[in-house]
Amino acid sequence: MSRKMRGKSIALALAVATAVSVGASGAAFAGSHGATTTGSKAYSYGTTIYNRDTVADGDWTRSNWNAPTGSGGISNQSGYNTTVSKGTGHDITAVQACRSRNALPMVCSSWNSDY
Repeated sequence: MSRKMRGKSIALALAVATAVSVGASGAAFAGSHGATTTGSKAYSYGTTIYNRDTVADGDWTRSNWNAPTGSGGISNQSGYNTTVSKGTGHDITAVQACRSRNALPMVCSSWNSDY
């Protein structure tokens, strides 16, 4: 292999390594977020939102999410010690945990953008 070809091969290898490294850090940049309130745990990884019902009280729980391009939520009516999840198609930037209360407004955590 000529010196010129060897230099191009090294440059290509460095470019590929840089692209892989940036891609991996980009996935992590989407981040993880978590929030809790009595009976409900909301958390996200990248574009997926989760909700876990953490108290055996018969109340259903909900996770709300925000992203630069949208917002939404997912309800968990499956009961105590269950987790539901949903792909959002958006990089989630903040989450909120909520719990229903019979004949009363829902109680929710503050919005959390750190985990």
